[in-house]
Amino acid sequence: EAGLAYKSVDEVAEATEQARWAMEEAAGLHQPFLLRCARWFVRGLTLDWGQTFLAETRGGTSHDVQSIILERTPNTLFLVGAANLLLFFSSVLAALALSKRYGSLWDKIAIALSPISSVPNWVYGVVLVLIFAAELRLLPYGGMFDTFPPATAWGYIPIVLKHTILPIAAILLATFFQSVYAWRTFFLIHAGEDYVDLARAQGLPPRMIEWRYVLKPTLPYIITNFALLM
Repeated sequence: EAGLAYKSVDEVAEATEQARWAMEEAAGLHQPFLLRCARWFVRGLTLDWGQTFLAETRGGTSHDVQSIILERTPNTLFLVGAANLLLFFSSVLAALALSKRYGSLWDKIAIALSPISSVPNWVYGVVLVLIFAAELRLLPYGGMFDTFPPATAWGYIPIVLKHTILPIAAILLATFFQSVYAWRTFFLIHAGEDYVDLARAQGLPPRMIEWRYVLKPTLPYIITNFALLM
């Protein structure tokens, strides 16, 4: 900067342009568009995303984006996997129960609550943290472990479960009621089939009708959804 003070305006502009050109050349912006797309696609698949100074590994030794992502992947898979598994089974069972009580009070409540699942999960996360962590002080703000380790390895189980209550609750609230509404509609469509009406006319027990004539024909679709979730 001190050297630039003795240069003319044209020299400063030329030096700036040269620096800009060098940065573009280093980033590969002067290569053909399709070649850039192919190169960036490969880098994206291999997590070769360069360096960042906004975060670092827990050891504080690397700012490589790939290392940061891979370090946090196990926690992410645990949290999102647990939340989605709980969401899948709870929504399917709740929807199956509501499909048997079409038009009941609980059915109307579930339909009325379905719009609240359009709110992003991070909004619910902020609200839940403010209520249960900041105000009531019942649950921790974040992280995965307490400040001090437990006496035994088994002691980590309740600690981890306590730290995952709020984020899992946020994910569930953002999706649960819409998922229940969709599965409920799906089960109602199959419950209106002719073979189900025939089973009711034959006087079969409601539980048998539910499991054999409603749930069993829909199992391929349910299993496919579960496989895609996994």
